[in-house]
Amino acid sequence: MEFSVVTEYNYKRRVRFTDYYSTHRVILWVLIGIFALYGIYWIRDMILNGVWLYYNLFPLIYCLFFIILLVFSYFILPRIRLRKSDANNLTCTLTFNEDAFVMVTDSPLVQENSRISYEQIYKVAEGKEDMYIFLTKRNALIVDKSGFVQGDESKLKAFLSTKLDKKKIRFK
Repeated sequence: MEFSVVTEYNYKRRVRFTDYYSTHRVILWVLIGIFALYGIYWIRDMILNGVWLYYNLFPLIYCLFFIILLVFSYFILPRIRLRKSDANNLTCTLTFNEDAFVMVTDSPLVQENSRISYEQIYKVAEGKEDMYIFLTKRNALIVDKSGFVQGDESKLKAFLSTKLDKKKIRFK
């Protein structure tokens, strides 16, 4: 049985993949909250003590600086890098065979033909519009659910379920 999927790696799809990792964003929001509470504590302390000395503003400036740094480095900068990336509008064809799958990328920038065995897959996860085949913990191939040329999504899920260990599969 053979399955073939064509996926276009555009900005929107790649942002959805980066948003797939929501746990590190939760940790960042907790850090931002801690810095904000620390800043509020210093403002409250200055108001209650009635002391408005310039060196009392340093902790507040420190908190604001780190809040801005965290927001920029983890929310804004990655999207800027994705938008400017050469990998946008890259078309990738994945063909799943019995013993391995073949990835063919044909574009002016990247021309690649790779054969990847199923043992090399770290895990397979499913999003709303895409499936993600992780080759490492943070590196994945995106499979467009609407891009099937041969076969369909449900048959590919069943096929991967027979080829992979149950711990590696995270389907909805």
